[in-house]
Amino acid sequence: MPALAQARRGRGAGLRGLNRGRGDVDTSTPMGSMVFTVRTAMAQMEPEIARERSTDSVPKHRTRGHGQG
Repeated sequence: MPALAQARRGRGAGLRGLNRGRGDVDTSTPMGSMVFTVRTAMAQMEPEIARERSTDSVPKHRTRGHGQG
């Protein structure tokens, strides 16, 4: 669980996201905590995957004689 949510939960409080388009997320419940953790992990993963794809494509473009990009 992300540090902010964990710190709040340790004090007996929770985070609650309202009207997020796919339902409310309340970290004070087990299901809400799981959903929050999964969404946070996905959000952290997306830029890492984009960076990895960019890094992997540079050598491929160079071997084909293309410029970067």
